[in-house]
Amino acid sequence: MKKLIIICCVTICCVLMGSASAFAQDAEGNEAYAKGDYEQAVQHYEAALAANGESSEVYYNLGNAYYRLNRVAPAILNYERALLLNPGNKDARFNLELAKLKTVDKIDDFDNFFLFDWWRGLQNWRTIGQWSSLAIVFFILFLACLAVYLFSRRITYKKTAL
Repeated sequence: MKKLIIICCVTICCVLMGSASAFAQDAEGNEAYAKGDYEQAVQHYEAALAANGESSEVYYNLGNAYYRLNRVAPAILNYERALLLNPGNKDARFNLELAKLKTVDKIDDFDNFFLFDWWRGLQNWRTIGQWSSLAIVFFILFLACLAVYLFSRRITYKKTAL
């Protein structure tokens, strides 16, 4: 039992030290960005992504650093990556539109059918976690209505459960 506790403590400490180093890379990137050293900030943000994996905030910050360096294409790419991970990030969406205004080759979008725009807006209304929570709530509600319908003796309860 003691060996198991020691192994768990050592594993937790190793994981925390690894995430602390990735957090330090992100913090160093923020400091370099605040000082105006955008090349150094890009290096720190990319190191944080390599060490810690994908993060909407780091992609957003990386996009900002690329935008400040007048490298519009990587800025747009990182803003779009940030929006894929967090579709509700209004700052990333605004900065993406701002970066698209600086592109040289402007391609105008043709007007979409209004249902496609509505569907895309509905998808981006909530994050994946919020949609899954909503689905779980509705599934539990469905099971409750099914139980009332199957096990109720009164006809009014059965009709209400439908």
